[in-house]
Amino acid sequence: LHKTNHCLLLTATPHKGDSENFRHLMKLIDEDIFSHSKITESLRERTNPFIIRRLKENLKNFDGTPIFPKRTAKTIQFNLTDEELALYDAVTEYVRDHFNRAINNGSNSTAFAMMLLQRRLSSSIDAIYLSLKRRYSRLYKLYKQTESERTKFLRKLRTLETENYLEEASDIQEKLESKLEESIDVIDTAELKKELIVLKKLIQQAENIKLYTVERKYQELEETLFGENGLLNKNEKILIFTEAADTLNYLEERLLKRVPKIAKIVGSFSMDQRRNQVELFRNECQIMLATDAGGESINLQFCN
Repeated sequence: LHKTNHCLLLTATPHKGDSENFRHLMKLIDEDIFSHSKITESLRERTNPFIIRRLKENLKNFDGTPIFPKRTAKTIQFNLTDEELALYDAVTEYVRDHFNRAINNGSNSTAFAMMLLQRRLSSSIDAIYLSLKRRYSRLYKLYKQTESERTKFLRKLRTLETENYLEEASDIQEKLESKLEESIDVIDTAELKKELIVLKKLIQQAENIKLYTVERKYQELEETLFGENGLLNKNEKILIFTEAADTLNYLEERLLKRVPKIAKIVGSFSMDQRRNQVELFRNECQIMLATDAGGESINLQFCN
């Protein structure tokens, strides 16, 4: 920067809501003007001469036409079955109890793990079923360990960092989530045994739904895609986002029974793999499945 007269910084996520962070970025342009913290006040002002902010919706071509297609949001409502509602209520009660206990015991990692479980519950039956099974398996293994092994495990858990979770790339988030699934707030065999009993009941509830019914949310998705007025019949390209990789795998398995080919992007894919999947989606298939990784560094504007 010291070798040039001018500098232009372009970014879609300049400061993640932290004006002090933003100030340090702006010091790259001018060290003197942005050298003290008082400048953070002027950074918030719309008249600030150093910053131009453009929303995607306002970007136009030279002829005045919008660069990006208009985004229309529509929420499709549906009712859970009685069995799904019972599972939802039971898991929510489990999450609430252990979240509150974790907060009282100062275990942020366990509280965070409970929030992740609630999100998995909202994602799909498969996602919550597999998450509960993994948690049960890991806690059962912990239950069988010696006291010194459990104490060592608890120390290791306390080193997990959740504060910057939302700022991490999707592959890092997935790895952290995997470690958090076994997070506990207290090493107590009696409490562990109680939790294992509750988890076993929840797993059985979820398994019964998986084995004997088709999830209502999936039924609604099938109707939206393949019904008489389905989007696929209108030649649309369909991008389906889901937070949980378990849900993505479930959707891939189900939808491949209806269509010959599906593109997908997950956090573990390299950038080359992601580009290949985008081209597959563009040229050969109508459906792409993606975790949050599908929103990172790729252009899917050809998809409605």
